Amino acid sequence: MVLPHSLYIDGIANFINYPRSLIRILHRRVIGNVYIPALWNAMPLKCDEIFPVVVFSHGLGGCRTSYSTIALELASQGYIVACLEHRDHSACLSYYFKKARVSSRGTLPGADLSEIDFCEVDGKFDWESGDEEKDENEDWVDLEDDLEEADGVIKDSSRISVGKLSGISDVAKEWVFYRRIRRKKDEYTIRNKQAKQRARDCSHALDILEDLNRGRQIKNILDHHFDSTLFQGTMDLSKAAVAGHSFGGSTVILALAMELRFKLGLALDCWMFPLRENQDLFSMVTQPILFINMEKFQTWENLDVMKNLETEEIERKVVTIKLV
Repeated sequence: MVLPHSLYIDGIANFINYPRSLIRILHRRVIGNVYIPALWNAMPLKCDEIFPVVVFSHGLGGCRTSYSTIALELASQGYIVACLEHRDHSACLSYYFKKARVSSRGTLPGADLSEIDFCEVDGKFDWESGDEEKDENEDWVDLEDDLEEADGVIKDSSRISVGKLSGISDVAKEWVFYRRIRRKKDEYTIRNKQAKQRARDCSHALDILEDLNRGRQIKNILDHHFDSTLFQGTMDLSKAAVAGHSFGGSTVILALAMELRFKLGLALDCWMFPLRENQDLFSMVTQPILFINMEKFQTWENLDVMKNLETEEIERKVVTIKLV
């Protein structure tokens, strides 16, 4: 299992509701970190052809590296694949960065968090009123002890940690935890809102890919030395595809409805629950979709909602893989 950070192991434990110590032991002794045959900061392949593009959305409890096998296979077939990590509390764990500014009492960030003020930046999920306050219907899992081990400094009230990130000393990392729903009756409302946020994430990813293709320098706080202009003219965005698994499958449908720049969709074991009461949007989906389902994963209730996307005018295919 490939993980962006060791704390993602705890995020997975939180998602499956198992003791973190047990999952850490299993990961270390049984699974380990899988080698990915890919190069960091490699230059794009320059040739006479341009490459088709796929934006990939992970499932509930996943992260941006959960589907490396699928992404690598698509890349080996000549696709440029953008794997997202949604910050709507549906990933096992995620994080984003804030700019930190030193107060009049401090000199450098990182020594004493009480001396640092923080500037808000985009990246938070808007639940109801534009903030991320706890909801009485939901549970949070506190990972601050682990964060303290990993990053040294914690601001208890807002779970912010400060550290040296790629040589940048004036940034703060904020962790975004998986949000477990306590009351079943609230699940549809929350998952539907998450799906809409995820679809907007896919659209935003396409914006960034278009900027890369135009040769624009993209600000990347993780690696400020990377020359993103190297991607200029490498992509065929005229047939951009959106793909996803499970919750990512319902994200695919919403992204197709909201973003006409996506020309086709690939939904793997599409989880239709987040859209079951919002089926009027299905008529807005005018692009072809390929559904690939696992026999053991699907339910009749899920398939009944999926059937509402059938149409004679637009190509829609459903392939079911039987386990023997």
